[in-house]
Amino acid sequence: CRWIEVAGGPQNHKARDGIKYYIRALQRGWKVSPVYGSDNFAGFGASEVNNFAGIISYDLTGSYPGTSRTQLTLAEVKKHRVYTCEVGGKYGVYFLNYFTLPDGSKVVMGDTVNPLVLRRVRDFTIDTTMNIRDIKEIQYHLIYPDDAKKIIVKNKRGNFDDREVVKTLRGKIPMAFFVCLVDKVGNYVVGSPIWFD
Repeated sequence: CRWIEVAGGPQNHKARDGIKYYIRALQRGWKVSPVYGSDNFAGFGASEVNNFAGIISYDLTGSYPGTSRTQLTLAEVKKHRVYTCEVGGKYGVYFLNYFTLPDGSKVVMGDTVNPLVLRRVRDFTIDTTMNIRDIKEIQYHLIYPDDAKKIIVKNKRGNFDDREVVKTLRGKIPMAFFVCLVDKVGNYVVGSPIWFD
């Protein structure tokens, strides 16, 4: 199992309520990604149109002759290139969390890396198709075995100051961290973690 449902169900639970279970699973060492309503194949209702689990084809761009779209998608699911979105509406929202190292290489959500790379992080980046004016805040969730820390970075006229995040990650190394975007009405986009081994 590579997923954990953080939102959905008959009561249409919100991600803000399910994040605590996601954090608990990560603290137990589970390598899971957040999804919306993945426990059955009952079809699409109104909530599934406006909320969804997205899969990023980060490593598998280009041509792979003889490989089906299903095979490519499954490969990305296995790499945890998955996120949950409550603000997608009909057309969806693209989301990817990563950080860049001095040599230009990227550590992308779903990756597992040596914690020493945090000493060399150049910047943290969120790629999204959400309008920056609609983003209220970015939440960085740092997961430790017996604790979790949330750092909230507010939208200040389109600027997000992540200096506190960089400083914290260069101090006490977490097991993992993941990022949430929160829009102005409280909807979430929840990303997969980056793990530190």
